[in-house]
Amino acid sequence: MKISKKTNPCLLEKIFIFTLFLFTVINVSCQKSEDEIFKAQIIKNTEKPSKPLLRIELKEIMSIQEEWCDYGSVFLEDENIIYWVERDNTVYKINNDGNTILKKKFTQGKGYGDIYFFDFEEWNGKYYVFDKFNNRLNIFDKEFNLEESNQIERDEISKGRYVLRIDEIGNLYFISEENSYRRGFISADISIANFGKKGKRKKVEFFRQSSKLYDRTKKIMLSYWYQQPFLRYLIGDDGRVWICDRREYKIYSYLPNGKLDRVIEKEYRKIKIEGEAEKKYKEEYGIEKLEKKGTEVILPEYICPLMDILLIDNDYILVLRMDYILREDKIGKILADLFDREGKFLNQIEFPEFYGCYHLSNQLKTDICYKNGYLYSIEADEELEKFFIKKYEFKVEE
Repeated sequence: MKISKKTNPCLLEKIFIFTLFLFTVINVSCQKSEDEIFKAQIIKNTEKPSKPLLRIELKEIMSIQEEWCDYGSVFLEDENIIYWVERDNTVYKINNDGNTILKKKFTQGKGYGDIYFFDFEEWNGKYYVFDKFNNRLNIFDKEFNLEESNQIERDEISKGRYVLRIDEIGNLYFISEENSYRRGFISADISIANFGKKGKRKKVEFFRQSSKLYDRTKKIMLSYWYQQPFLRYLIGDDGRVWICDRREYKIYSYLPNGKLDRVIEKEYRKIKIEGEAEKKYKEEYGIEKLEKKGTEVILPEYICPLMDILLIDNDYILVLRMDYILREDKIGKILADLFDREGKFLNQIEFPEFYGCYHLSNQLKTDICYKNGYLYSIEADEELEKFFIKKYEFKVEE
């Protein structure tokens, strides 16, 4: 600021005091944020299991392979499996004997009752189906008859809502992606937020990070683009929000009020994106086409170490890993780490690959889930021509 020789000394003093006040407020705010993170309990684990003799059993008890089976998403209700086939937008309800007891096809579009690119949850005897494309929450009865359709809060700024979850009292949660365009960059703020029972965002949010996606001035696609949204999360029966940051081995546990309670960390083997991994990335995203058009693409340096997180009743946390994906001696297997709810690493187990394992990025679909002692997954043959719905009995014996 240019100051005239005739400037009043009192004015200069006021400006100085105000500047000092702002600096103090900002400093105190930053210190408070750092203190909150510091107060959270950090549980560090090595690669060595604390209970190597702990038995983790996985036994296949049902396999469904029908002509209509294709890539889709698997969800659970109290008594049945909900399988949504992506190709023709058809939902199947399957009982515990493997029999189809309901089938219904939905139109992909923008009309009332249309569904496109969705998430599914059951709550209070109703099916909640979130249409991500239309940013709309459709509520069905158990015969998939539409009862209600509501828009989820979103302003004029480009915003994405992903991965619907509902807590015990009916609050809606979403991964919230807020894009902004400034100074030649496309940036995204990612968080998990509580949208209440009516789809209006509350002030409580869990985990927020901001990253630049694309430099428009230089036509550079930044690595973060290929990992977004990088979060997977679940809500426990006690209202805790468990978040898996797939880019590094960290599991965050938040209290319902948004306070970070603990961070679980574990040592892991990093796998660089090179050779076969780089080839798969480029195939999945059509990167060669972008490069031919003059866009420089910067890939992530390492494969995301984590795939997903599952809560096993009220006792355990199961973390699905990416380690085996590129190892020829482990084709057809993935690795999972079992933790207790306090964050202590107990032991490991090998899993059959579910379909989502073939993608190195995060798929915003549900390929595997757990409920009441059973794991359910969508799997495919080596040629990716036949798809299976699998049910496994899952046991942990101390």
